[in-house]
Amino acid sequence: MHFNMLDLLLELSDLIITLFIEVGFELGFELGSKSHEVKVSGRIIVRAGKVILLGALAGLLSYAVLPKRLLEPFPIPGVGLIIAPLIGGICMHVFGIWRSGAGNKITYLATFTGGALFMFAASLVRFVFLITAASY
Repeated sequence: MHFNMLDLLLELSDLIITLFIEVGFELGFELGSKSHEVKVSGRIIVRAGKVILLGALAGLLSYAVLPKRLLEPFPIPGVGLIIAPLIGGICMHVFGIWRSGAGNKITYLATFTGGALFMFAASLVRFVFLITAASY
């Protein structure tokens, strides 16, 4: 399989768009409510559920904007379901560290787990829609 630079940039653009959506949700959480602040105790399942729902919505939005594959399928189907959450989790963890270093409180989305759950849900929804569209 041969990739050129344009194909790589187009594939990365999908990841970057989803990450911008994720950071936008993070900033919206911060402006909208303090109930999403990370605490040792509390409703972690509720927070995770909200992040998963927002990730699924971001995946749907991503599919609506880019309704086809940008690259040929990889030999291992669904590899993005592993890679995207890792990258999203790392990016949001770094974003959370940066925000807390600036004296701001962080939300659940600005943690590795929150970022990874968001990206997994977004990737899963996009993957399901792409597979479903390809079967018709």
